Amino acid sequence: EMVSGTLPFQGKSTGETLEAIFTKEPIPPVRLNPNVPPKLEEIIAKALEKDRNLRYHSAADMRTDLQRLKRDTTHPSVPPAAARTTEVTNARQSSKLWIGLSAIVVVLLASAILFFKRQHPEATHIPVSAVSLGKTAIAVLPFANMSADKDQEYFSDGLTEELTDVLAKNPKLRVTSRTSAFSFKGKEVDIKTIAQKLNVTHVLEGSVRKAGNQLRITAQLIEAASDSQLWSQTYDRQLQNIFAVQDEIADSVAGSLKATLDVGRAPQVQQTNPAAYNAYLEARYLSDRRTKEEVQKAVDYYEQALQIDPNYARAWVGLSKVHSLQSAFSYLPVEEGFSKARKEVDKALELDPNLAEAYAQRGWIKRSFDWDWVGADTDCKRALQLDSTNVDVLWAAAYSASTLGRNDEAIQLDRRAIELDPLKAPLFFALGHFAFYSGKWDMAEGAFLKALELNPQYISARVQLIHVYVVQSKPEKALAESLKEQTPGYHEQALTLAYFAAGKKEEADAVLAEYIPKFQNEAAFQIAEIYAFRGEADKSFEWLERAYKQRDGGLDLIKDDPLFRNLEHDPRYAAFMKKMGLPL
Repeated sequence: EMVSGTLPFQGKSTGETLEAIFTKEPIPPVRLNPNVPPKLEEIIAKALEKDRNLRYHSAADMRTDLQRLKRDTTHPSVPPAAARTTEVTNARQSSKLWIGLSAIVVVLLASAILFFKRQHPEATHIPVSAVSLGKTAIAVLPFANMSADKDQEYFSDGLTEELTDVLAKNPKLRVTSRTSAFSFKGKEVDIKTIAQKLNVTHVLEGSVRKAGNQLRITAQLIEAASDSQLWSQTYDRQLQNIFAVQDEIADSVAGSLKATLDVGRAPQVQQTNPAAYNAYLEARYLSDRRTKEEVQKAVDYYEQALQIDPNYARAWVGLSKVHSLQSAFSYLPVEEGFSKARKEVDKALELDPNLAEAYAQRGWIKRSFDWDWVGADTDCKRALQLDSTNVDVLWAAAYSASTLGRNDEAIQLDRRAIELDPLKAPLFFALGHFAFYSGKWDMAEGAFLKALELNPQYISARVQLIHVYVVQSKPEKALAESLKEQTPGYHEQALTLAYFAAGKKEEADAVLAEYIPKFQNEAAFQIAEIYAFRGEADKSFEWLERAYKQRDGGLDLIKDDPLFRNLEHDPRYAAFMKKMGLPL
């Protein structure tokens, strides 16, 4: 403000001003005051940079640049003759600038801190909620597999996940979720860097050696700021004592933190037969691989676990998840897969009525297949009551809220999930989706770009980014992104929208004519979106009816979809939403 004569972010109300701070780019100061030194403008821009890798990491760094600029401006080297007139002309303005330099530092730092804490909770070095709630933030890094048999990696990974789950049940701890912690697996990265990227204060790491039923587990707790070891222990145990070892490690971690941070004990997780547990870990490991063969192997291992222990509720939930996955990826007929998944999750809840992940899974089934929006919302809310620190629970609840039009709530839930799992691309995709449906274009664009940064092969994120560009009438950007996406089906969908947005109707028609015959059975919803965006209501409703008959998974995301804005005043739209059981 002191440099340009105006605030960097403005609005007619406090709400609009905050929205501008969170979603808009500031106007370059030089546009408002041509006499602003280029270096000072560079400092201001860097302080307000959205990308944490490009902005200042500390006030000290910014102060150094300001001091250097002041030195160079106050005591410049002798300028060449051609520049002396300009220097004299600008001397008075330069003097005025430096009178307010100290205040500028404060304003810039305050603006940057406010912007990034509110707009990008995942980008701050110390999570806001962890600080405000007095929580200790911890990440459990993948335990190294030191077994002679490298196929035992599933066990070391599984132990890591189980420890993460045990610690996450402690209400005074904020535990980074598995996905982000596992992104460092096999990488040589120092603890301070890991802690910074994961927004944590402590790191738990270790190793596992398994030979038959004999286990040796080594664990150590490290304080990230000082890179000092707070606690370490080696456990020699039998496999049947694995649950006791997990509890011992969790208690030791909590005990070490209790001395300085007042962290309480975590409750225990469900125990089972060691052989069932071993099969359960193998199944979880394989289900993450997502290929048809490995997902089927995961089914086999879950069934093996349940043959050994039919009362193992978490295995029933896991089996339900992989059957849902098989349906979603067309590895199983949709009706068959979801029918199995529904029965399995109901069995889990019969065995354990307080299992949060089971309610979240049942909510997902009700939303994705049954189209029971109220039932899904009820289950997701119950899951949140039971475990508000579970990323999968937060994610399911966010999508349920969005389906019913509560996108601001969905954004808040997803941000909490990102705080727990800051390197998980699907969470940024979800944030982009909810922002897009809320009309927050800049936030949506930033979230989709972040998802692509974390996973450059994230097809859906690129397609949604193209949607953001076409609704904003930015056809050049949409076309550029469309050419990057060559996956059949996704490429044609994106390209026909981009061509139409660019006013190239003939090209758009040609791509659409090629797209429909190839993908009409699996992309009825997307075809309806395209026709709606083009303003061809009759054809859009025709394809919406097809999508309805096919129980197209895209329909649970129809409410507030900007691509359908052209249809919202058509009476057929209200009738269709009523048939779907969705609010207008």
